[in-house]
Amino acid sequence: MKLTTLKKMVGLSALGLATLCSTSVNSQTLSSNSTGTNNGFFYSFWKDSGSATMTLYGSGRYASQWNNSTNNWVGGKGWNPGNSSRVISYSGNYGGSNSQNTYLALYGWTRSPLIEYYVIESYGSYNPASCSGGTDYGSFQSDGATYNVRRCLRTQQPSIDGTQTFYQYFSVRNPKKGFGNISGTITFANHANFWASKGLNLGNHDYQIVATEGYQSTGSSDITVSQGPINGGSSSVANNSSSANSSATSIGAGSVVVRARGVTGTEHIYLRVGGVNVGSWTLTTSYQNYVYTGAASGDINIEYDNDSGSRDVQVDYIQVNGETRQAEDMTYNTALYANGSCGGGGNSELMHCNGVIGFGSTTDCFSGNCGGGISSTASSINATSSARSSITATSSSVVTTSSSANQCQCNWYGTLYPSCITTQSGWGWENNKSCISNTTCNSQPTNQGGLVCNTASSVRSSSSAISSSRFSSSSSVMSSSSVLSSSSSSRVSSSSSSRAAETFVYAINAGNSSAATLNGVVYQPDRFASGGTTQTVTDGIAGVTEDALYQSERYGTYSYEIPVSNATYNVVLHFAELYHNGAGARAFNISVEGQAVLSDFDLFGLVGRNTAYDQRVNNIAVTDGKLTINLTTIVDNATLSGFAIYSTNGGTFTGSTEPECTTADRQTPTAIDYNRAVTRQEQKNPPSGAFGYAIEHATQTLSNHTIYRPDLNRANNIPIVVWGNGACSNVGTEQADFLLQIASNGYLVIANGGPFGSGSNDQHETELVKAIDWAVKENSRKCSQYYGKLNVDKIATMGWSCGGGMAHFAAVDPRVDTAVALNSGLGIYGDRFSYYPRFHSPIAIFNGDSRDVAYNPGLQEYSEVNNVPVYHANYPQGHGDAYFQDNGGEFGIVAVGWLNWMLKDDLTGSGKGMFIGTNCRLCRSPWVSKYKGF
Repeated sequence: MKLTTLKKMVGLSALGLATLCSTSVNSQTLSSNSTGTNNGFFYSFWKDSGSATMTLYGSGRYASQWNNSTNNWVGGKGWNPGNSSRVISYSGNYGGSNSQNTYLALYGWTRSPLIEYYVIESYGSYNPASCSGGTDYGSFQSDGATYNVRRCLRTQQPSIDGTQTFYQYFSVRNPKKGFGNISGTITFANHANFWASKGLNLGNHDYQIVATEGYQSTGSSDITVSQGPINGGSSSVANNSSSANSSATSIGAGSVVVRARGVTGTEHIYLRVGGVNVGSWTLTTSYQNYVYTGAASGDINIEYDNDSGSRDVQVDYIQVNGETRQAEDMTYNTALYANGSCGGGGNSELMHCNGVIGFGSTTDCFSGNCGGGISSTASSINATSSARSSITATSSSVVTTSSSANQCQCNWYGTLYPSCITTQSGWGWENNKSCISNTTCNSQPTNQGGLVCNTASSVRSSSSAISSSRFSSSSSVMSSSSVLSSSSSSRVSSSSSSRAAETFVYAINAGNSSAATLNGVVYQPDRFASGGTTQTVTDGIAGVTEDALYQSERYGTYSYEIPVSNATYNVVLHFAELYHNGAGARAFNISVEGQAVLSDFDLFGLVGRNTAYDQRVNNIAVTDGKLTINLTTIVDNATLSGFAIYSTNGGTFTGSTEPECTTADRQTPTAIDYNRAVTRQEQKNPPSGAFGYAIEHATQTLSNHTIYRPDLNRANNIPIVVWGNGACSNVGTEQADFLLQIASNGYLVIANGGPFGSGSNDQHETELVKAIDWAVKENSRKCSQYYGKLNVDKIATMGWSCGGGMAHFAAVDPRVDTAVALNSGLGIYGDRFSYYPRFHSPIAIFNGDSRDVAYNPGLQEYSEVNNVPVYHANYPQGHGDAYFQDNGGEFGIVAVGWLNWMLKDDLTGSGKGMFIGTNCRLCRSPWVSKYKGF
């Protein structure tokens, strides 16, 4: 159930006055609906029931708590009126989870037109980009992420102007922000402009808040909202010099100077003082001094918030309270990438990931000599600091530095750091400086790591060197605990002599149900994936003589978890661009066991289309019994053609072996093209379920039926639905759009009649029982793609018109758990009374109004069946209207809801709660419903 089922009516006089309970001198707790201002910020709080509360603190901070006693609530702080050009920052703690239905979003309304809009930063169990019946408008980039845009129509629903019909606009962040500590920036103009380019125009702004929302869930939040500098402060760039040893600009007491630069010149940082953003700057590639002048006080953080691709930040120092604080002297850096993770290393001036460096408080004095302004001679950067800070942007460079003659240094991707004396692994902190252990330094790829022991050393990187500590121009990622190399597949094999002896463990042919061989290695049919969609092609692949492995792919955002023993592994990843014809059309990230491997990876930009590309990552430690590979989409879809796993210390595959199956044994159904099956333009929006979809024809084993299924790598324990077509037709693709909607919600649907067939065949239950028999058999057949995937204890029959009669006749089969007739009823069948006594499970009848020819037969059947629970409902439409609407319209929603209740034991608003209970969907207009026996 989406959050927006019950809409917020904040701002309406009907809400009454708030109950304000003072919890401290500077806070107020709201327990009833209210809007107003607090410490210069507009706030709104609304709930329809329960114990949800929101506490207002100083400035833009608010906190909330709620539990399942509240059906729906929303609240937050912001502004009234809103503004399409506002840049909004937020930070704090978001106590949601993937199992709870909740959003954290920029939320607001406009009038003329009346629009409700969301910029969703994080969400729980329900993704609003899948709202039923909506229209997708593509995606765009903003604030370091991709936002997917969808519009949904709300018909006669509560709004800020009473009950109205209006549109909702959604921009949904991908990837979504996580839970726990959270921060970010929303440049709302980017959203408003993209919406407008698609004809989604905003009107005159009402309120605009950074909101927390919960629906039938439990959670909490503590969020601070801000825009631009506060407290009358200002921020500026004070020094345009790129010299690393240029002196600081003179500033007054209370001011803060931040000296920093970026690798690409697109990096963005905030200066946060006392938890509030007081400075916001986009960096250049040369050092500049960024100055905040004001009275802000408290803890000082530099936050990097738009990590992507080759971006990295280098903060040299800040100046505050009369002293210079070097970044590498600070003990708190959550943005450093080291020891295989973000925040995994010691003190450093480098920021590779979104995160912060803490510089203490404005009142601290680390040097013992503080106070007053900072003169132009108070601080300088020596040559050693300059060399240590050097980050180049070319693939071949020279870095020169002077060092102590009695201590070696580590060439860390073109930058020289002191080598540790006592620290044995990873990064360390010795002699008041960051250092790198000898083992970690020497474990890096050739020319990208290694000890340098000359007093004046020139370190030249190779053409494949990475210029920052993590990224190269081809987006390859290096960590301190792994070694990464890329090449064509032929070069990967030839380089094996330079690596430690390794043994083959396991290999996967991604996206293909058949095995493939490459260089003598057998890649097993695709398994162990969660998410993604598969496809195969027949195009030739350049760069290899064995094409098969690269002619398939799994694409999307997904993961693999391969069962292996706890050991150390090397992984070779295989790619080919099978779809796009230009650079920039696809970009994605990939990690292995949490270690970044590729970032903002543009496969076409690197090798072009239909060309093999391999990436090796070494020294991956597995400690939890499974090797995890994660792919995350940035633009379009992440893709992978396969991978092979090797071990250097005895690691083994611990999963079950694949069935020994030939192609003939597998009897894989033939794929049916979506665009051929779904021909009406008004039905071209893809199915909205979370499990993907496919249409197939089992030509060898079930030729007189058509199969609609979810992605078998996303769904497990799949319930079975057998379908009878209108007019008892033998055309299994007649209701393709409707049946795909059901399948995409995690059901195997088998329709009577082959694809694009002809004629009709009313044999009551016969054809539907055949489909049940087939599904049960396929679930137990070891070479079937459905082997062990189906829940043969959860089976429904369903159909419309004549097919609805088939569904109710088939209800006598003892395996059937429920039978559903749409626009149908057995009242017209003379032999119905011989079937009624054999009904043994709940039945449902969903018909149109009096225009529906099945209106009276449905009512008659309801009155005649009394031995099982029966549900009957009418909706104001004609006999076949639903099957010409996008994703089945209202009947598509109700059909999925009934199956969720009956076959998945869903008791929430997306299941039983849709049909029975206070204010259920079918309990209110325009539905007319009744039931007995439940």
